[in-house]
Amino acid sequence: QASFAAEVRPFAPHLTIARAQKQADPRHLARIGDLLRHSSSEPSAPLAPFLVDQIHLIRSDLQPSGPVYSRLASFALG
Repeated sequence: QASFAAEVRPFAPHLTIARAQKQADPRHLARIGDLLRHSSSEPSAPLAPFLVDQIHLIRSDLQPSGPVYSRLASFALG
């Protein structure tokens, strides 16, 4: 049986839209972008309701020591 220590940082729900390797073919990245822009899939119902009052666009740079996050933009809702 496996167990994990509880996280000490506060819960921060997020959605990872895409992640690509730095050496990825630019044509493939452009195709993925096109697919994301034209996606028509239905969103799933959340597990529990929660209020969203802002959205942050965050870049994650994966490093051997762990990801480094940079906020690129913020958007207030409502």
